[in-house]
Amino acid sequence: MTFESYRKKVMKNDRRNYKYIEQFEMWLKENKISARQIDDYFSLNLFLNNYLTANGIVKMEDGPSKVPYYLEVWFWKYAYQPNEKNFKNSIETLKIFYEYICTLGKIDEKTYTNMCDTIDKNMAIWLKQKGKIKQSLITKKTLKPQKYKITAYLHEYKKEIYRIYMVNDNMTISNFCEAVILSMNGDLSHLYEMNYKYGIYICDYMNEEMPYEHKMENITLKDLSLKSQQRLYIRYDFGDEWIFEIKINKVFDGHDSKQIILLEGKGCGIEEDSGGPHNLYELISDKDNEWGYNYNSFNLDEINKMLDKRYNKS
Repeated sequence: MTFESYRKKVMKNDRRNYKYIEQFEMWLKENKISARQIDDYFSLNLFLNNYLTANGIVKMEDGPSKVPYYLEVWFWKYAYQPNEKNFKNSIETLKIFYEYICTLGKIDEKTYTNMCDTIDKNMAIWLKQKGKIKQSLITKKTLKPQKYKITAYLHEYKKEIYRIYMVNDNMTISNFCEAVILSMNGDLSHLYEMNYKYGIYICDYMNEEMPYEHKMENITLKDLSLKSQQRLYIRYDFGDEWIFEIKINKVFDGHDSKQIILLEGKGCGIEEDSGGPHNLYELISDKDNEWGYNYNSFNLDEINKMLDKRYNKS
């Protein structure tokens, strides 16, 4: 399955889940649940559209069997403000949501009861061992610094347009995404997101408009626990649909004096508002195109000057 077809399936599943969340909100209002409590229930998005899609596409109906690992491990690692209060709120949310789903006939009563029994039996244990999980995260964050040799390809143009960087692991994913887009001839005039195995990270100025849980400004590349040969994707301009495939080539110990350095590359990059990857073929082949796009205009030194100015200030 290609990344594009997989992403479309994920988005289709996300839209389906959002419909159930909206219906759930209406059900809560009909049952006279307060507005504050309704807001709390939107943590459902973390479970349905981040956790359940972390390692494949899992439908909402199959969620009850995935709840134990979510509450035991995943919540403490990836939830925003993972404390005891929010943990208990998440449990209440999941129980009430799947009670509602049960009334719709989407899951049977036995499945719902088994989920609740498992939660009640293990909640105290999960709370008790949260300290171990948090300590492991602290230990990970205090490990020695690392840097990555990373290749970014323009999707559908892997041989024609790419960039190779050396990047320190303390660079935020927001700055990294911006650096890739800018070095690929983008101007950041459109929204962007990063797709990774633990969910979707969106540009920070979208957070108030869209219900994703992860904020790029609070997450560094180190927090993603990247390993050699791993891949992630940056999606830019949801109209033109530019996709940058990111490959972690190698992991090294230590930091460079600069957060990000462009080592080499090929091809000018994208052309803003030109219609996306399909139209880029014409721009590359037509040297006299009306956009003034010049495929051969890649300039390593100029791009590094730009990166220094934005991300490598001493």
